Amino acid sequence: MTYHIRAGFQFDGSRPLIYNPKFADFLRRRTLLLDGAMSTMIRHIQAHKTIPEMLPTEKCDILNIKAPHIISQIHRTYLQAGADIITTNTFNASVLTQNTFGSRHLSLRICQAGAAIARNEADRMTQITPHRPRFVAGSIGPGITSCKASTISETFKNQAEALIDGGVDMILIETLYNATISETAFIGVAQALECKQKNIPVAISFTIDTQTGNLPSGHTITEALDNLHGLTPIAVGLNCSYGPTSIISHMQCLASTLPYHTILYPNAGLPDTSGQYSCDARQFASALMPLIRTGSLNIVGGCCGTTPAHIAALSEAIGQMVVSPRCPHAGETAFP
Repeated sequence: MTYHIRAGFQFDGSRPLIYNPKFADFLRRRTLLLDGAMSTMIRHIQAHKTIPEMLPTEKCDILNIKAPHIISQIHRTYLQAGADIITTNTFNASVLTQNTFGSRHLSLRICQAGAAIARNEADRMTQITPHRPRFVAGSIGPGITSCKASTISETFKNQAEALIDGGVDMILIETLYNATISETAFIGVAQALECKQKNIPVAISFTIDTQTGNLPSGHTITEALDNLHGLTPIAVGLNCSYGPTSIISHMQCLASTLPYHTILYPNAGLPDTSGQYSCDARQFASALMPLIRTGSLNIVGGCCGTTPAHIAALSEAIGQMVVSPRCPHAGETAFP
């Protein structure tokens, strides 16, 4: 008998055979808190000379191998700040991206190491608070896009497989800015899930032009989601952009129209000439409070410029929420 995998389900034809409700169940109960920026914390540590080599942001994934204790420390601080989900340090870990740094041969090792580091820290915190399990999201960024589509899809597939092997609870395809690249990512991740025969939920996050609400490529999010290639995302939403205030109305629109759970993790504003971001922790949480208060968000966290302080402020805001998070429209999603 031949089976195939969609996010969260194992299917025989169109009939679901196995479903692991753990993550989805917690997603229904309350808004889950995603962590903040990995690169921002690495920059902070570098500024204090804890890391001897000043790595550019796109090369920070190599620290999974060269300085795993640094990555563990960052994950731990986000968990202590209240994060339910920590993302692996693998945003730029694909074969194509690592090839530009001369470390193509280390790509899969970086992914597996990044997943293992995060897994260890999440499990450690779960042991402390067994009533509140912590989850690991395998981060997959948009990567290098100058190759042919089949090559890019294969790259996404390889990265997703390595993250699955490392023990992630879900895949997070993030900062998608182009419908064509989105489709190649969906193909690759769907193939990885089928190949590995694993029940791994998939979340999808886009970055948009906040003036138009469209992707920077000009496509709408609906157009980008037209070719999911068998994926049934557990959550769809937005990340990065110019900061929380600029993205709220667009997130409200998505929450009211898309048949998926929602995920939002914006930047802490824009950086100044010294690299300092404009939105502090209280301002960040305050800006997102209207969405949190109305239960419009199922997963919320921070992108560039956010720190454990930002996540702690969001944790406090979530703790004040008196309504349950939204559920997708009945009958329109595989996670009813």
